Amino acid sequence: MIRPYLLWLLALLSADVIAQRLVPVDGEGVSGYAVRAFEVYDGKLVIGGSYSSFNGHARYNLQAWDGQQHEDLGAAFGQGSTVHAMRVYQGQLYVAGIETTYGNIARWNGQAWSGFGMTPSPVRALTVWNDDLIVGCESGHVRRWNGTAWSGMQQFNSGVFALEVHDGELYAGGSFTSLTGGTTELNRIARWSGSDWVPLASGVDGTVLCLKSDGLGLLVGGGFSSAVGQLAEYPHCLRWDAGQFLPIPGATASSQMVNGIHRLSTGELAADNVTINGFSVDADELRAVITYDGRTYVGGAYMGRRSWRSTGPLAELVPGKDIQAADLNAVAAAVSPSPSLFHKWWIFSGQAGFEAPIGAGK
Repeated sequence: MIRPYLLWLLALLSADVIAQRLVPVDGEGVSGYAVRAFEVYDGKLVIGGSYSSFNGHARYNLQAWDGQQHEDLGAAFGQGSTVHAMRVYQGQLYVAGIETTYGNIARWNGQAWSGFGMTPSPVRALTVWNDDLIVGCESGHVRRWNGTAWSGMQQFNSGVFALEVHDGELYAGGSFTSLTGGTTELNRIARWSGSDWVPLASGVDGTVLCLKSDGLGLLVGGGFSSAVGQLAEYPHCLRWDAGQFLPIPGATASSQMVNGIHRLSTGELAADNVTINGFSVDADELRAVITYDGRTYVGGAYMGRRSWRSTGPLAELVPGKDIQAADLNAVAAAVSPSPSLFHKWWIFSGQAGFEAPIGAGK
């Protein structure tokens, strides 16, 4: 008699479930706090963040992996350091974050590390624009490296946490409100004019943590509740398009800050703490997404806690839903419920909320 109720429950749960789900990577996964950045270099996936080991291979914060074998990449960014950002530039891997030996940023040529001048403070963001490597620092400095020399791009009065190139122009986001000693209000997001940082309308009313170029415009996430001077609220995510701030179509209001917004290879927009057009990723902090060797990997912190199985800071995003049911002719029946039904406060263990035992499926 239980079968009709299982079918009814399955239909109910399927009405609000994610189209993809996070599963642990093969092996023991990453042990530590967070994976913050991915890059592909020399055919391997490079994983950077704040962690101590990956699949039992002990190497702090930075490893290369080909799906089976691990590579340590020398000794830079070891214990006590943090990797915030990585980019391949002029054939070398540039890694940035908190690192005292090389001054918070260093480059790897496949065999050895080298420094190329101390940055003013920990580095939070990297991008490439007009053939230069652009560096954003917690001190508010923005600097550019052309492969041989540094040059400055002014200093904000607080930290730069995101850099992005959109429609050929360079944008910065962070906790700043103006340039150091400046009078023009920039309010946490600005565009480089070629000689100066200029505001985007009146900015936003809280910290910007991520920027992403997209067909919808420049996507913006962080700790803000709205654009400055606008009555409409865009809790923690919005877009800049056609000279104005607009909502991201299909995005729900978020009660928590957005750390990352990413366009997946399957077309969905993924962000932490936000559902966009019915799609969400089970992560409190979504820091990085990459497709490598045909598989999509997700890096962050506190991931998979509302699904049937916790993943740790590194997970694979696979097709499917956070719901499974089986009724094998009275042999077994089980339901793994959608996180949208049994919310975060309901299940702390990450296990299925309920299960019909073997033999109870009729």
